[in-house]
Amino acid sequence: YSLRQQATLIDALDQRGIAAAGARPDRGAFVVVPHPRAAELAAALARRGVTADARRCNLRLCPDVLNTDNELVEAVGRLDDARVELS
Repeated sequence: YSLRQQATLIDALDQRGIAAAGARPDRGAFVVVPHPRAAELAAALARRGVTADARRCNLRLCPDVLNTDNELVEAVGRLDDARVELS
C-alpha cells in the first residue's frame, strides 16, 4: 500500500471537512471515515462506482497502487455527495 496515496486521500477528505484516520504504517492500507450509517454509505458509494466497506460505524477506503490522485479526489467528491444524500 502507499502511504502517499493514503495521505492524498486524507487531504482531500479534510478539504471537504470529512474526518478520517490513516496514512500511518500501523493503520495498514485503509483510510477510515467514522460515520453512524457507514454500511449505507458504503452501499451509496458502490452505486457511484467507488469500492468501500464498513465495519460498525466506520467506512473503510483502501486506495490501490493503480489509483491516480485524480481518482482519489473524485472518490472523495462522490463520498461527499453520498453523505449529503443520507443526511
